[in-house]
Parts: sequence; C-alpha cells; structure tokens
Amino acid sequence: MLDAWFLLDAMNGIGPEEVRAAGKFLQLGMGVRLPSRRRLWTAALAAALLALLLSAFAYAQGWFGLSGWVTASEDSSPYAPQEESVGTRGYMVSNGYADSPESLAGAEWRQYYWEHADEALKHDSPDWPNDMGEYAQTAMIYGVFDQEMLDALLSIRDRYGLAIHTAFLHLGSENAHFTEDTGVGSFLPRQDLGDSWSCFYIFEDGSFKGEGSLYLDGKEFGYALERYKSGTVDPYAFFIQDTANYEEWKLELDGRTLYLALEPDADWPSGFILFNSGDMYVTIRIYSEVLKAEDGRPLFQDLSRETLEALAPRFNYGELTGESNNSN
Repeated sequence: MLDAWFLLDAMNGIGPEEVRAAGKFLQLGMGVRLPSRRRLWTAALAAALLALLLSAFAYAQGWFGLSGWVTASEDSSPYAPQEESVGTRGYMVSNGYADSPESLAGAEWRQYYWEHADEALKHDSPDWPNDMGEYAQTAMIYGVFDQEMLDALLSIRDRYGLAIHTAFLHLGSENAHFTEDTGVGSFLPRQDLGDSWSCFYIFEDGSFKGEGSLYLDGKEFGYALERYKSGTVDPYAFFIQDTANYEEWKLELDGRTLYLALEPDADWPSGFILFNSGDMYVTIRIYSEVLKAEDGRPLFQDLSRETLEALAPRFNYGELTGESNNSN
C-alpha cells in the first residue's frame, strides 16, 4: 500500500541536503544556482524520484479519479444517510479537485444552504429575487433567499478568493444560442444514433449544464453534463455518500486521460466520466436505462464497466474544453 511511510522508505539514502537541493532543482528556471555538477546530478535524481513517487502516490490514492474530486464533509441535507462511510464522504464540485479553493468553497456553501434554506423560505419576500438588487440573478442561481444567506455566500467568495456567478441564461430545450454563448460546437459525434443534448443553464463565464440521452445496442442511457470553469463558487456541489462504493479506473481516449467511476450496487446504478483540461472541467454522470414494469414501477438496468467505457467516446472532450478551437 502506498502511503507516507512508503514515500519515506523509498527515499532511504537521500539526505536532507539532497531533498532541499531537489526543491531548488525544480525551480532552476527561476535562476537558482547549485554549487557543483555532482550536487546538480544528485539533486536531479532526487527531484525525479520525488516527482515519480508523488505521482504514483497520487494515482494510488485516487487523487485524479472520483476520490480526488471529493472534499470530505458532512451532508446537512434532509437526505443525509445514517450509515458509516468506509471511503471519503463529502461534496464534489464540477470545477476543481478535492481541497482546492473551489471544492472547499462549494462544500461549505452547500452545507450552509441546507442548514438555512428552509428557515429562510419561511420569511421569503414576495418581491424575491428583485429585492436582492444587483444580486437578483445570483440569488436565483444559488438559492439565496434573504440577506443573511447572501452575506454568507459573499463571505465564502471572499475567504476563498473566488468569484460567484452573477448572470445566467435559461435555455430549456432550446439550444439556438448555445454555441454563440459558450464557444462550444457540437460535441456529440454520434447524433446519427439518436444521441441528444439539451442545455439548461449557461452562466456569465461560459460554464453550462444540461442533460441528454445516449443510445447503445438499442438501450437508452440518460446523462447529466456540466462544463465548468475554475475560479467560481459552484452552486450545485454533488454529495457522494461513500467513494468506497465506486469502482474507479482510467481510460485513455484520443490522447486524453478520462477518469471513470461506477457505482454498480446502487438502487439506480450510475457512473461518472471526469475530464480536466486547463481551467475547464467536464463532469458527466451516466444513468442506467430506465424501464417500466407492467405495474408502472421503474426498473433499472445494470450499468456495467464495459457499457460505461463504450459510452465514453460519445463525447468530444476537445470541443467541450475548447482544445479543438485552440488547436486551430
């Protein structure tokens, strides 16, 4: 098992001077000078080993998969589970990794929201959201119902050095202005199979969310997609009950690394496809096909690892993150 002790053991024989020199070596572009060629070589080896070990450690801990997107926190919503968690339990945002300013702020806001929204709604003004002044659209986006909630959101924004969303377009099923407002063209390469997409919201920074359907072997799979830019407080952080309930793995696709996660034993099986490029984050949640029994109850089909991998290429990730435009 890779842990802190593994790192220390693997570095046996590398003394404190070499570690400090390794730090300097990694900053050579900033004009740091090392005293001799022999020490430069030792520092280079130490730096390479440190980078290799930390990368291996990060991968083993799932820092770049689903586990690496979840900031440990408690669920303060009415739907909070009672059972203990084995893995990480907390919120994941759609624009940052675990413990990043975006993730910490998003988790803090959702906790605050669930703790105060019900009480705030009891005193909801008939003039809402117009009575929020310049923050009227922000109030609609984040579910801010009174001045106290607004003050809390602004405090979170300032403490983490982030922005908040201030405007949005609600497109519903109309995608007419989607490309114009986001710079993203068609990202579904197999629309000939019936794959579809409806954008719900576009924010002022070009971030957006929506949902659609994918078709595979005659079966329909629903999906929810968010393409968010880093630097803002995510209004809709998603709570993961337990990362130990998920299988996590990497998928290499067209020179990109996707991180997949599957919760196979849930009542309604679902999976994630995660991708990050620069300041753009793509979060796709795939739902298993829903059928109806004769009595009208929903029946959920299994969502397998193979199915999730087969659905992953149904999205153009370069188009979603702007890589395609930048390469032109």
